[in-house]
Amino acid sequence: MKSKEKLNEALNKWILFTQYLVVISFPLVYHASNVVLYSLWLLWLVKTFITPKDKRTVLTGLNRPILVLFLSLFLWQAISLTYNINILEGIKNVEGKLSLVFIPLLFFTTELSLKSIMSLFKAYVFSISSFSVFLLANLAFIYFSEGKLLIYHDFTNAIDLHAVFFSYYVFLNVVLTSYLYFRKDTTKSERVIYSTSILLSFIVLVISASKNVLAVTTVSLFLGYILSIKKRRIRVKEILILLFTILIGVAVLLQIKTIKSRVNEITELRGLEGFQKVRDGIFIEEEDINQFNGTSLRLTLWYLGVKTLREEGKLIQGLSAGDRKDVMNQKYFETGLNPWYYDYNLHNQFVQTFVELGLVGLIIYLVLIVLLFIKAIKDRNWLLTVFLSAFVIFQMTESVLERNKGIVFFIFIIMLLLKLNPHCNENRNIRN
Repeated sequence: MKSKEKLNEALNKWILFTQYLVVISFPLVYHASNVVLYSLWLLWLVKTFITPKDKRTVLTGLNRPILVLFLSLFLWQAISLTYNINILEGIKNVEGKLSLVFIPLLFFTTELSLKSIMSLFKAYVFSISSFSVFLLANLAFIYFSEGKLLIYHDFTNAIDLHAVFFSYYVFLNVVLTSYLYFRKDTTKSERVIYSTSILLSFIVLVISASKNVLAVTTVSLFLGYILSIKKRRIRVKEILILLFTILIGVAVLLQIKTIKSRVNEITELRGLEGFQKVRDGIFIEEEDINQFNGTSLRLTLWYLGVKTLREEGKLIQGLSAGDRKDVMNQKYFETGLNPWYYDYNLHNQFVQTFVELGLVGLIIYLVLIVLLFIKAIKDRNWLLTVFLSAFVIFQMTESVLERNKGIVFFIFIIMLLLKLNPHCNENRNIRN
């Protein structure tokens, strides 16, 4: 019996250690980060197998329906394989969604103390700050040696990561760094480090040129600081100096032509004529492709996705996990968007879920998000509330759960933040 208890204690330590590895490996290529994730799965399975039934965690409150909805969303993906044609693509897609099952199960059945949660936050901040410094150093080297300024995908290409997804990581870095900055146990030297990390994060966001993330991060930081000043948790002078430094740095960077044109793109209506041609059934010629920008292309993709779903008569069940790409690729060819946008996802997670899994899948997903919000507000978990709000906004312009670097990150962080509740210091099984 004692040997089992020792093994269980050792497994708990290894699971926590592997969680550290997960949070610092988000920016790595997914082949590397997946090794860590699979190791975590294996450790959790062994721990679950050796834990007696009477000592396993029993879910109560909203945790139970939240877990059921995660499992239901994955199950509906799997069920869609029964009515799709491209079974290999379907299996690949469903396999990529395993995080919807494993990560919630892991966190709902694993205890985390407040101290461990704070340590995981700090590990994440250290990781993203280090990667940001590396990218900025690489940018400076290329600029001074070749006279070339790297922005957007060119900027994050050094770590082989989509610029928008790295921006998501940087957004969370700003949120967690600010949270740690405001804690009473934070030392002066730590505050200097956190302030530097926030400044670097904004520089990275501007160079990454992710307009959506930059706007959400700015608003979140501003509201958070206003709330902290109101509660007199920090000195106004400290915040004013930091905000002034950020504004000056961002203003200077926005004067660079390539960055300025990228950021201003959202206000341009260029490409709407192409969208109108698609609506009118006019074939898109090669010269029309260059007229699209990010906004007009997204409108076109959303329109075609919903239109195709209606034409296929699959509003309830969707095009399926396996056939969505094939059906949409054919529609892109018919409208003239291919080969330029071959295999493009729909760049909106809600439209993506609706087109792929129909009304059933969309309703499951929306109810899940609503319950997560209710749980966050009920627990007065404002960190989770902020992250969920940003998560919803990010989904308006990207299919964030269609990439390994998106689904693992968002589901893992949501579940980690869920542990930050009034009982996170208690190390006990939760029972009915």
